[in-house]
Amino acid sequence: MSVVYERGQDRMSADSGNKSRDEYLDRINRVLAHVLDHLDSDLALASLADIACFSPWHFHRIFTALMGETPDDYVRRIRLEKAASRLIKQPDMSLTEIAGLCGFSTSALFSRNFAKHYGLSPSAFRSGGRKGLPYRKNRQEPDKDGQPDGKEGQQASNIGKAPLYLARYHLERDERDAEGAGSVNVTTRRIETMRVAYLWHVHGYFRGVDAKVEKMVRWARARELVGPDTKIIGIGLDNPDITPEDKCRLLVCVTLPAGIDLNSLERNAGRTPVGFRDIPGGLYAVWSHRGSGYELTDEYYRFYRYWLPDSGFIPTDSEGFMTYTDRIGGVAHSEGFSVDVYIPIAPL
Repeated sequence: MSVVYERGQDRMSADSGNKSRDEYLDRINRVLAHVLDHLDSDLALASLADIACFSPWHFHRIFTALMGETPDDYVRRIRLEKAASRLIKQPDMSLTEIAGLCGFSTSALFSRNFAKHYGLSPSAFRSGGRKGLPYRKNRQEPDKDGQPDGKEGQQASNIGKAPLYLARYHLERDERDAEGAGSVNVTTRRIETMRVAYLWHVHGYFRGVDAKVEKMVRWARARELVGPDTKIIGIGLDNPDITPEDKCRLLVCVTLPAGIDLNSLERNAGRTPVGFRDIPGGLYAVWSHRGSGYELTDEYYRFYRYWLPDSGFIPTDSEGFMTYTDRIGGVAHSEGFSVDVYIPIAPL
């Protein structure tokens, strides 16, 4: 892989960082406002991502990092809280009407979700059962500023409120600094297009990957394709926050020499088909990881919550990838592994 441009973690001006954060805030707040006004409409991930002008994959990570809950969880919670408000304020409205106005296709689906969230049925909630909910028992008298006195009271005061501008709170600089925003050392690199051979791995990003890497490397060695510049690359096609981890799809790749004639290559590794594709050249955000998969997941979270909103960049629709920096074939997921993570980006 030829790196033709690299910029270290030089600090941007305060104005540039503020403008970048403001753009991210504006996009997320557009989504929150849309949810608030369209509870009975299609609020699927793809439609919300379109409003935010992010790809669904990146939107899910950005929203979750900034809001502290997934888009699906947020929409469900706001719908249920609005339904709970209607149950109290509009006692003559039927459960079916409330369900429809709050985006539930049937009253049965509404009742199941409501009972799971509040611990009692909508009818019981309406008839007074809500008075026994724990957050009501913990309510305290307001202090002199009109706010509930004490931590429990403060938590209770937030229940049932749609945090339209909660994202702004999550991006306050003092909070980011306190939580170690700079601990993911991100650089930006411009790379050339890479042609790779790959094998499908459809059982998650960790289980069985070592064996698939070894199979890919054996295929490449047998055809004298492995050299000093050969890279082992993993292209993750699914977000484990959306797709069950054991269902996530991974392309296990080896880079191919420049000018290789693909028609001359055997397209099977044993009984497993070998595919070929190009990894697009362009600008990428990059950081190095050494450790477990759980630690890598945390680094992704901090990247989307802290670095990206300040960076002046947005993620593009292309897939990101990881280059394994251990020896060829030595992935060792169970004990930790070394990778460089690449996320494709473009100027905001």
